[in-house]
Amino acid sequence: MKKKIFSTQSFLLIGILLLSVLYSCKDKDVTAPRASLAGPNPYKITLNQRYHEYGLATLWDNLDDSASLNVTIVHEIDTLEKEFLNVDGDNIKLGVGATIQTGEFTVTYTVKDAAGNKTVLTRSVIVANSLSKFTRQYSVTKTNLSDPLDTYEDYDTDLEAYENLNNRILFANFSNFENVSLSVHADVRGDSIFIPLHTFPPASFSYLIEGKYDETVTNGFAGMVNRSNYGLEITFTASSTGTATQDFHEVYTKY
Repeated sequence: MKKKIFSTQSFLLIGILLLSVLYSCKDKDVTAPRASLAGPNPYKITLNQRYHEYGLATLWDNLDDSASLNVTIVHEIDTLEKEFLNVDGDNIKLGVGATIQTGEFTVTYTVKDAAGNKTVLTRSVIVANSLSKFTRQYSVTKTNLSDPLDTYEDYDTDLEAYENLNNRILFANFSNFENVSLSVHADVRGDSIFIPLHTFPPASFSYLIEGKYDETVTNGFAGMVNRSNYGLEITFTASSTGTATQDFHEVYTKY
């Protein structure tokens, strides 16, 4: 059997290689930074309120100073860049930075150190219309105040909260009019609901809809909402080309 003989030079070379590997591993930074979020997560905000970026609460790295760490924040939350938002022809002042889209968004925070190690954190941001709970199906009782002998069957309809304007709600197929489908919006202020004047073209045959709960109150005062059970009552005036103006009363009861 042949013996394996290692020379002194061989042991010396192996030792040098081992030491170089140990020192290279020691000098290489493989530890990612540590970070924590400031503020709530999830962060719930009312539509049209200004989005506030809470940022990070803590930053730490094993080698780099926290001030030298690279922090990037990325999100797709829609906010207003000017003072006004145009909705349905209305020029509404909200202010720069106001949120203008409902939905659930993700904010991503990426922290990198000089060696390229990174830590990624996320925050959920939920932007909701204050009337989002009114988005549901309703049973509607309709009464003709101008002609009590004119009776109607109850009908079903859906209400939707606006996606870009807070405290505004949309009535699809408003009042279940025969031979026409009208989409009417209303604004809720406190417990009062307002239906502004709506004109539906063409001019040769148009419909006019407007809230009329109390003639002493202007700007389309239509009735009241009940926030505890999501019900509402509206009184409105309606007319169309060639027909007399009539007042209607409707009671919306959630399913």
